[in-house]
Amino acid sequence: MPRSAKAGHLVTKVTAVDADSGHNAWISYKLAEATDASLFTVNLYTGEVRTKRAVSEQDDSSQRLLIEIQDDGEPVQSATVTVSILLEDGLHEPILDLRQKVAETSKKKKLGESPFI
Repeated sequence: MPRSAKAGHLVTKVTAVDADSGHNAWISYKLAEATDASLFTVNLYTGEVRTKRAVSEQDDSSQRLLIEIQDDGEPVQSATVTVSILLEDGLHEPILDLRQKVAETSKKKKLGESPFI
């Protein structure tokens, strides 16, 4: 996503489907962990990931979000998904470089350091 993103910028949308029907199939989304929880929000009902505030120069260029998805059944069933986001000055670089950049950033983390803190 661009570093020029302002508050409310749509980053991505997480979508889940439950095989049940009726109320049991209602899905909710929540941000369980984040590199910077002050930067992103997840819509409870739509799964849209948006910026809470404008991106700053001090923000880490690699962001990871752990999103928890739950159904409305009894018992509640849940799953998680990890979303990796790269903050770029522009979209001039090929998208194929995304995986390489995420891998490089992960290697820079100190041994034993949580990837979400």
